Amino acid sequence: MNQVVLFARAAEAVTLQEAVTQAAAALRGDGAPVAILYTPRQCRLAVLTPEGELRGPAGLMPDLSEAFEARVFSGQGELRWLHQADGRGRAVLLSEQDISRYLAEPVPDLTTVAIKDHEYLLWGKGTGASPAAGWSRLSAARIGTLDVPVPDVKDGESVCLRAREYLALAATEGEEDHGNVAVLEERLLGMGVR
Repeated sequence: MNQVVLFARAAEAVTLQEAVTQAAAALRGDGAPVAILYTPRQCRLAVLTPEGELRGPAGLMPDLSEAFEARVFSGQGELRWLHQADGRGRAVLLSEQDISRYLAEPVPDLTTVAIKDHEYLLWGKGTGASPAAGWSRLSAARIGTLDVPVPDVKDGESVCLRAREYLALAATEGEEDHGNVAVLEERLLGMGVR
């Protein structure tokens, strides 16, 4: 069994850019962290620059004011942000590393009994096109095109999101532990060609 502790921190009433700025250093590691930005009209991907900015293909900065949810992730950790009102929302940072100096509010850590890595396949296949250095274009009839921060995706290849599930005892407070285990958390780790 792969027992690990998943550390968590949070911040209330922060903008997406404030949350990204506060958590950026915790997300840096091998390669640039990736962001999934959800707006009422679209889902877009971006990368987190060393300067703490989210940038799309060709360095274009997405309009963060329209986002209602975001997930910024790397192998080091994941930042989640959910809009609540007036451009502000709740941010939560998850990591297997000590993140006590990021975001203001401590959240109970999760001690696991096991972890399980898996993948989610993205819609669309590689077109062989590259909208910018380090980016590739996927296409599918149902969704149109999607630019992804994965370099050199060849025509017909698939791209996946890599994730990790955290399994822990499922007993709630006040209940007796009967040995039941459940997936209590999941964290995105990165993207790659599958």
